[in-house]
Amino acid sequence: MKSLIFLTIVSFNMYTKLSMNVCHSIIFMFGIIFTLSSIFKWIGLKTFALTVNDFCALLGLGALYGHGMLLAIIICTTELLLGIAAFIPKLRKHAVWVYTLVLGCFTYITYLNLVSLYGQIESCGCAGEVIHLTPAESFYKNVVLLTLSLIACVLIVYNKKSIKKNEVVE
Repeated sequence: MKSLIFLTIVSFNMYTKLSMNVCHSIIFMFGIIFTLSSIFKWIGLKTFALTVNDFCALLGLGALYGHGMLLAIIICTTELLLGIAAFIPKLRKHAVWVYTLVLGCFTYITYLNLVSLYGQIESCGCAGEVIHLTPAESFYKNVVLLTLSLIACVLIVYNKKSIKKNEVVE
């Protein structure tokens, strides 16, 4: 009986470690993506500001239309800080929730651009002037990244619950 309990705990611990490694790998990947994306946007900040203005017009945010440069700076700075947060162990688990929220917003915005009746914005500005994505490519990229961030969120929640259950068993 003791050997069965021991094997259960060992297999549980191996699964928990594996799922946390997957989760940390996803978060690390997001750190790289957000950091590089931010750097690429900083390189072509004026062009990205024009793209932000276009998206403001698409979303019907007329009051923000003339403030593209300020919004571009805020977006780039926030994206850089989120990218760096992935590399700080105490912030990783919190950052993944913010990634999910941000990617949810980006997915919605790129979907609106994809199905826009008033003309699409040709390049989303996701990677500044380095990589140009069509509206469809940008939308599918965001769907994949949103799915990965949701997987990371589920793994974090699952591992918290599993660890608590395991502590009760021991």
